[in-house]
Amino acid sequence: MITREHKAVFYGSRIAWSERLVGEAGAYGPRPAIVLLHGSPGTRHDWDQLVTHIRGDWRIILVDRPGYGSSGPASPVAASIAGNARAIGALIESEAPEGAIVVGYSHAGGVAISLAAMRPGLVRGLALLASIGSPLAILPSDFVTAFPLLGGAFSFFLLRLLATLAPEVLAHLASASKPAPSSQAVSEMIRRSVEPPRVWKTYVREARSMIEAAEDLQATLPLVTAPTLVVAGEADAMVPLEASIDLAASIRSARLVILERMGHSAPLERPARIARLLIEFAEGVESDSADHVNASN
Repeated sequence: MITREHKAVFYGSRIAWSERLVGEAGAYGPRPAIVLLHGSPGTRHDWDQLVTHIRGDWRIILVDRPGYGSSGPASPVAASIAGNARAIGALIESEAPEGAIVVGYSHAGGVAISLAAMRPGLVRGLALLASIGSPLAILPSDFVTAFPLLGGAFSFFLLRLLATLAPEVLAHLASASKPAPSSQAVSEMIRRSVEPPRVWKTYVREARSMIEAAEDLQATLPLVTAPTLVVAGEADAMVPLEASIDLAASIRSARLVILERMGHSAPLERPARIARLLIEFAEGVESDSADHVNASN
């Protein structure tokens, strides 16, 4: 596997991303890249375990969304779902003009949905893991986080608390899966997510954006034309199963896969299983695109 690190400005945001070339270098041809978008908070390294299970010849792009990881600060506009979508769309247009399979986890599922509706020519396939999009995914804690002043204080101390809790407690809180992911993996993921001092500001801004954009995002779902895969955890306490079922029912031709005993931390709980699902989905998208081209000719 070849890894290349990049930074550039897209839609006014300085974005860091990793490009990983899996399989035989140069064998990708016109096939779409796979773009992985982390949740809130999070970093591109949340996908590290999953990427090791990807088989075949694929170009993977792992993005630190604005305000997270090694990317620059996120303004209120950049931290919005639409602002994130425009920045990611500009990155894909520059780095993968042939289009991409866009994978959105948790909050970034909303970003991926918005991008698919906004730039259908760029999104050749859409995969949503434990994703927001249905109003049923908005919890009371999200309203607390979004509340002026109180939400900022709540988020600042919550993220500091997560950074200092014992790994065993973190693993218990982060996953309802059996077997649960290793406490070390969960601890490391959360440490990376909350490390930059500014992260709590982005976290609050994203919570506000999710609530403010809820109706618009729901109205966007029927406009998504890309082939779509929705992966839900049976035991997800942050995006309830009912929300994922509602999300899949609202997107044309979406396929829903429910993974038993999986909680919300999907990339850590089922990395091998989800990697297989993503590659099967990507291969299907590529095959359908080839059939469409052949039929047109």
